[in-house]
Amino acid sequence: MGALDGRVALVTGSSRGIGAAIASLFAAEGAHVAVHGRDAAAVDSVRADIEAAGGVALGVLADLTSYAQVEAMREPSSMSPADQYSCEGRRRVVSQR
Repeated sequence: MGALDGRVALVTGSSRGIGAAIASLFAAEGAHVAVHGRDAAAVDSVRADIEAAGGVALGVLADLTSYAQVEAMREPSSMSPADQYSCEGRRRVVSQR
């Protein structure tokens, strides 16, 4: 049994890099993982890798700068509600006009 068996994790920015590694580790520890990003192909690749290793994953596309898209990620799915969150987003400077 893994340390995260039966838990649900939403890992933002998990379509590549550190976020993908975190999502894969959470899945290896038994969590069902929502893989997030804006690049559908990258999200699907990480999701497929997790499933190939025996994990459970769901791909979620959303732009975290859009409130509506963030709220849409919280919609009920086979994996909600999330127990664990890992935010790997980069800080953005938004110009104010």
